[in-house]
Parts: sequence; structure tokens; C-alpha cells
Amino acid sequence: MEAPESVDLLDLGRVGARALKEKEFAKWKDLLEQGRGVAHCTGDKTSNFWCKDPVRAGLTESEFLIALKLRSNTFRTSSEGWSSSHAESCRLCGTQRPTLAHVVSHCPNLKEQRMQNHNKICQAIKGIAESKDWSVTSEKHVRNKGRLEDKAEMYRHLDETLKDRLKVQTMHFVDFPMGAKGKWHPNNDLTLELLGLSKAERESKKPRTFPGWP
Repeated sequence: MEAPESVDLLDLGRVGARALKEKEFAKWKDLLEQGRGVAHCTGDKTSNFWCKDPVRAGLTESEFLIALKLRSNTFRTSSEGWSSSHAESCRLCGTQRPTLAHVVSHCPNLKEQRMQNHNKICQAIKGIAESKDWSVTSEKHVRNKGRLEDKAEMYRHLDETLKDRLKVQTMHFVDFPMGAKGKWHPNNDLTLELLGLSKAERESKKPRTFPGWP
């Protein structure tokens, strides 16, 4: 049953909680700012588990509140609409409005912090691989003009170059995307499985090992 437009019109004896949740979620994801990126986590138990169990995810109370604000796009910035003294441009770079998306993903002055998080994720994967007796070579410098949309495809054309550099016969390219607000990409589980982790090991490592998740 579809929930009515107004909560005042609800017949609580007939309308289920699921229908009401779906109605409110549809409103939320259609919002211009607060709804941005929300649909990506729809029905994703892995990406959303910390909402129900922040203690298992290793979050303190304050971290949990911040994570909720980041996920719901209600973390206050100085962009228009959030502050009485709102800023038209980012105080760090001055090139764009200081929206949450800009601060988290695009501000050039915060690139170093994003790279630090990227490097921590690389180190976490390296540690997992080495724990399963893989030989790991980090940050081989190979000239590349690939596009950034798909990291696996970005390096695939370097197949022969890397085979020669690493002295191997076969290459397998995988990416490991990490969502800025806690999205866990399902293919990451396949990568961890390829490294030799059991399902129990994969589930236990995700909340503790990878920075930025959630």
C-alpha cells in the first residue's frame, strides 16, 4: 500500500512501516543537496551496517553523529543555505561553492588529505595480501595516459609493460573503490576473496581496516 502524502492522513492500522519508509526515502533522495548520492546505498546492508551497529564499526558517539550527518548530507558547511554568514566560494581554494561534495571530494587544497586516506587504503590492502603470503610491489612508476573513470581499465593497456617490469607471465587488473561517505563496492569483496580471505575474514576486516569506511 502506498503511504498518503501527509502524515496527518495516515491510517496506522493499514499503512505498514515499510511503505512509510519507502515514501520518505523517495522524498529524501529527490532533494537537490541532502539527497545527493543517497540512492547509491539503497538496500545495501554492507554499506549501512554501521547505522545499526556503530559500536561494532568502532565508532565513538561523536564519530557516529558525524557519520550520520555526512551520509544524510546535513553536515554544516559555509555554503548558501546552511549559515547566516554563508560563503559564495570555498575559503580554501576560492573556486567553487563550499558544498559538502566539494569539501569531501573536489577541493584542490584538500588533495593531500584525500591522498593520505588513499595511501592508508593501499597499505591496508598490502597488509592483507602479505598476510596471505602474496608478494607485494608498491607504487611502480609507469607512464600512463589512461582515463580515471575506471581504474582497472586505466592500467589494462599497460599489460605487457608491467609483465616485463615485474617478470610475470599473466596479469589480472582489479580496482578497489571506496565511497567517500561509506559506500562499499560489492566487487571489493571479490578482490578480497581473490586474495584468499574467507567470508568471515572479509566481514571482520571491513569495519576496522579500511579508513573512510564509513
